[in-house]
Amino acid sequence: MIDTAAHIFLKFGHVDVILAIIICGILFHRRDYYGTAACFVCFVMIFNKLLKDFFKVPLFPHLGNGYAFPSGHMHAAAAFYGYICYKTSDYKIKIAIIILLGCIGFSLVHCHFHDWFDVGGALLFAALEISLLHFLKNRFGLKFIAIIAVFLSCINVSVLYFFYEAPSHVWYAFCLLIGFTAFMKICDRSKAA
Repeated sequence: MIDTAAHIFLKFGHVDVILAIIICGILFHRRDYYGTAACFVCFVMIFNKLLKDFFKVPLFPHLGNGYAFPSGHMHAAAAFYGYICYKTSDYKIKIAIIILLGCIGFSLVHCHFHDWFDVGGALLFAALEISLLHFLKNRFGLKFIAIIAVFLSCINVSVLYFFYEAPSHVWYAFCLLIGFTAFMKICDRSKAA
């Protein structure tokens, strides 16, 4: 029973599910809100790889080669759901998100993908990134967040490419970031016209 529940909660931390929620949010709810979330999550996916290569904490042996700290799944989930928690004023949604993130973290540890250190590090970095996003939004405005994310991601991808390794999911996130940014700019222009 616990294994089944853990695997279900892990789905909510998977990037494909997060991106599906973002796309539905862009199409049916608030384009600006979910567009910013999309850019933010793509940036976090790229930055996570840079963090893993910096800290070099190895994965559990049964998972093969690679690095574990901070957990990429927890990092992306905490960034996305944490952003939703930050933006909403509904306390029921905030509590549901906190419970969901706790269940995702527990599931990662229960299924032996990560330990609590990896999960806690991902939560810490996500909290710092949400704080940085809040600061940048107040300082430069929402329109520049995507441009800042693209600029910082270009630096991250360059560092990964020249000094470490830029695997396919980093390029996937980078292309999604460029695509979401272009989509949001086109929507802003068509709205202004």
